[in-house]
Amino acid sequence: MPIRCIAVVLSVFVFGCASDHSTIQPLERDPRKPESPVVTSSQAAKFPSPARIASYNKGVEAHRVQDYRAAREHWLSAAKAGSAAALNNLGYLFFTGKGGDPDPHRGIAFWKEAAARGFPESQLNLGKVFETGKFVPQDLVEAYAWYRCAAEGAKVSTQTSSEQELQRQVGRAANEAISKMLGKLSTDQFISAEQRANRYIRSYALRNIET
Repeated sequence: MPIRCIAVVLSVFVFGCASDHSTIQPLERDPRKPESPVVTSSQAAKFPSPARIASYNKGVEAHRVQDYRAAREHWLSAAKAGSAAALNNLGYLFFTGKGGDPDPHRGIAFWKEAAARGFPESQLNLGKVFETGKFVPQDLVEAYAWYRCAAEGAKVSTQTSSEQELQRQVGRAANEAISKMLGKLSTDQFISAEQRANRYIRSYALRNIET
């Protein structure tokens, strides 16, 4: 049965550390079978392939025993087979340097790909990256837009109670970040950020999301 493990940026900073980027920790979903397909108005329903599920789950098991190099390999296979969740988790591993040399830029690229496919956790991660300006130019308008997109995407119904709780956590983190961002944006920035956020929501927040 597929076991879902999602890496999410938490809005908590490491005290006593010179770094200004937030901690990143994995959240795990309960084991389950894909009992029903994910459906959107724009895409036909479809199940993840058995091979993709197997690669993804091997990555989760490797991560649980801290074999991060193996987790990278399995999630790379799953990502090549179309798994947005694997892309999100790869972003976490490469950003933090688990399982190999740190490559934050590649990690961010994985998050961008997953975010564009409608994955709220990756959208939240991008918001934090652009807010702090760690490894990318700081862009508060871009950060706000991704936070809003994540908050909207987290409202989409998911298939199990554990997934719903994870989405609620993502939604809460995104909304808390939005509230803090409001004090940082000028009036003109806020108008631009809202316009960009609405574009992102239309394009990415309601996309079909698969494991």
